[in-house]
Amino acid sequence: MIEKVLEIAVYLAFGFLLLLWGLTAYSMFRQKQFVLKKAKIKLLFAQLISEHLYDEVSKTHFIEIQRLLQKEKVVESRPKNVQYLIDLMIDVENYFAGSQQEKIVLLYSQLPPYNVSYKKTLKKDWHIIARGIRELYEMDQRKYTKYILRFRNHSNIFVRREAQIGIVVFLGWKSLRFLAYLKYTVSLWQQIAIVEKLNIYYPVPNLVELDKILNQKDIPPSGKEILMRIIRKFDIEEKIDYIIDQLESENYDLRETALFCLASLDLNPQNLERIQTFYEKVPDRFQKRQILLLHRGYPVEEQLVFFKKVLKSNDELHLKTVANILTGTVYEKEVDLLLQARKQNLNAPPNLVL
Repeated sequence: MIEKVLEIAVYLAFGFLLLLWGLTAYSMFRQKQFVLKKAKIKLLFAQLISEHLYDEVSKTHFIEIQRLLQKEKVVESRPKNVQYLIDLMIDVENYFAGSQQEKIVLLYSQLPPYNVSYKKTLKKDWHIIARGIRELYEMDQRKYTKYILRFRNHSNIFVRREAQIGIVVFLGWKSLRFLAYLKYTVSLWQQIAIVEKLNIYYPVPNLVELDKILNQKDIPPSGKEILMRIIRKFDIEEKIDYIIDQLESENYDLRETALFCLASLDLNPQNLERIQTFYEKVPDRFQKRQILLLHRGYPVEEQLVFFKKVLKSNDELHLKTVANILTGTVYEKEVDLLLQARKQNLNAPPNLVL
């Protein structure tokens, strides 16, 4: 009896091993086939890109492309193949710019993604939804523009981040209207991403659309930060006053972003004069110092009245900042004498310009 049980156990173990080996061999075979299929798809895709960019395109060009892809089993019933094509499209798209990128966008709009990316947005997992949205805008699937809009204020930060970028890619300067309806703070990384996408896809400023959003009331602070970064990125001189106005805000981060943007812009005398009016209103002494530093590099004579007022203050940090700005000018010695007198609680030496 025991011998029969052992014999059955041996057969079962042997059978299990055979099954395991069979499944392993089959898995390796399938994997090898998929690797070979990916190589063919990649080669075909490279040829399509090359032909589309550098050869004359016939009227039946896109029909021929779809037929070639179907021949390589890039069809809805083979989701892995379709996903691999999508990954290739996203990777390649980032390598082109200008007229070539326009051709790539046209090509992508004609390729058959078989709703694979759209179906991802119907899932419950946030990372799958976010990936689906990203694939849609990276492949320029503009027919989903209105659909993506519904995710702009999604509770998950990654989903709404991809949706907001997608809106910018599809709608360009018109997309800035969504800034007035933000329900969540837009992170610094996301702000930079939005501005960069706008610059890549729509490098020519649309001042009409920009004015529409600048004139909107009750824009959340992070929305205003994005607008300031856009003005800075595109160097829109006639809108610098919008950035300067934010120095009056009670929001520390908003003022900080305004100072950051102003520091990298070319300011005219009128801009500097307006900035000076906010010096006393800014509650943070370090941000006041940043305002002073904005005057560095500009003609000193035009700032003397402002510097005189600052030199009458009791803030040593600000006094030293002004002294540093005036270093190397004809007023350097006068400032040193004035600071020495202030340090010793003496009256200012007579006949000083400052």
